[in-house]
Amino acid sequence: TDFGNITGGNNTDSFNFTTGTITNVVDGGAGAVDDTLTYAGGPVATVTLTDIGTIDGFTGTATSIGATFDNINILTGSGATDVLIGDDATATWAITAGNDTYSSGGRTLTFSAIENLTGGSLVDTFNFTGSHAGAINGAAGNDDFNFNGGDLSGTLTGGAGENIYDFNGGTVSSTV
Repeated sequence: TDFGNITGGNNTDSFNFTTGTITNVVDGGAGAVDDTLTYAGGPVATVTLTDIGTIDGFTGTATSIGATFDNINILTGSGATDVLIGDDATATWAITAGNDTYSSGGRTLTFSAIENLTGGSLVDTFNFTGSHAGAINGAAGNDDFNFNGGDLSGTLTGGAGENIYDFNGGTVSSTV
């Protein structure tokens, strides 16, 4: 079923997309709590972060949402190959085997089951302490890729800018 807008309350909210669409806005709502956007059991997700949320978390665009989402702190992908694209701000990605995070503008998004990660137009720092399967793309900006015991099975692309690759205890078992 399709809905116009959905807004969460003051407590933890979970928006699970398995079928259907929201034609306008999904908003985690008031309160600095962890609101989740999940595609578990649903369509392949492409999520683009565009800024920090108005209250907490992040705002952006995503599969099955016609306009935008706001105030989302947790993202769960589908069973297929999903994509997360960072906002155009300085950001740190922590790949820690199941407790992955994206931090920017003083906010943190926890994500899981997202295979392909793409940085924004400014500096992105990717810190690998766990394993990850998928494509990592720093995109524009000067990016850092730090493998401190973490492993990547997939492609690693620095993108435009001066990029630093530090393989101090980690591996990439595909294409760099």
